[in-house]
Amino acid sequence: LGAALQVLLQLPALADALPALRPTLALTHPGLRRIFRLYVPILVSLVITQASIYIGLGLAFGFAGGLSWMRYATTLYQFPLGLVAVAVSSAILPTLAGQAAGALPGDFKATLVQGLNLVLLLMIPATVGLFVLAEPIVGLVFGGGRFTLEDTAMTAAVLRVFLLGLSFAAVDQLLIFAFYARRDTLTPSSVGVLSVAVYVAAALAFRPWLGLFSLMLADSIKQVTHALVTGALLSRRIAGFAGTGLWPTLGRIVVAAAGMGAGVVLAEWAVLALDLPAGPGRDLLRVAAPGALGVLVYFALTAWLRVGEVRLLLGLLRRGLRV
Repeated sequence: LGAALQVLLQLPALADALPALRPTLALTHPGLRRIFRLYVPILVSLVITQASIYIGLGLAFGFAGGLSWMRYATTLYQFPLGLVAVAVSSAILPTLAGQAAGALPGDFKATLVQGLNLVLLLMIPATVGLFVLAEPIVGLVFGGGRFTLEDTAMTAAVLRVFLLGLSFAAVDQLLIFAFYARRDTLTPSSVGVLSVAVYVAAALAFRPWLGLFSLMLADSIKQVTHALVTGALLSRRIAGFAGTGLWPTLGRIVVAAAGMGAGVVLAEWAVLALDLPAGPGRDLLRVAAPGALGVLVYFALTAWLRVGEVRLLLGLLRRGLRV
């Protein structure tokens, strides 16, 4: 249903072009061959990734409640990833593709770095906030009914281990799209196969000591591996990221996120000191008050540290509101 709605929402913008379109089946068309060539590596990678998911599910079957805790944690993990990383990557892909085909490689690098900075600006504080407030967030979203306090604690613990790889997964999404913009699907797909092998090896290696949490740690190691290897390979293709401002911006964002995290921790302690009865109301206050303070502290610190992407973000928000 969601996919059908996506198609229908795009039809009004195509109203002028639709009458001129004539469906044809040209299996020998060069464009179709090129699409097939680019898609095959992605298909192979997807099949192997799906196999790794089944392996992970098989390993989780031995732990009572493990599959449910992982599913709930994954829902929260995927929310900022889709809201920020996928959205920014999808929006920036046409520009990257046009610049990759042009004669000015510097434009491609500048656009990519701006996208990376924007993703980091949003994902690092989101990761910190989710990590610090994992328990009240889980209780607020899933609590009640048959979802017990033990389920809340275990889902929060699972989520925290997953979060170790969240920012890497977000950056990796944009790096993969950068390769796609350069009409290279083989490289990121090959790295994907490598990272799946790393995931399986790590899950099996840590299972005797960490039990269920070995799967989350293995997933985080997989995300870190894929992001670092993909980033290193792309860096070689575009003559590195030195002088682009990426690393100084990352450092300032990390400092601001650390300050935000400290503020959120103190605010949550203050809420807990009120000794309110357990329930949705307390969870809401534990999320809303520290979360609001965290947002204020973070953007105050990024402004003080002169993180330029804050102005870019505000400009995008203003344009979005006008639309």
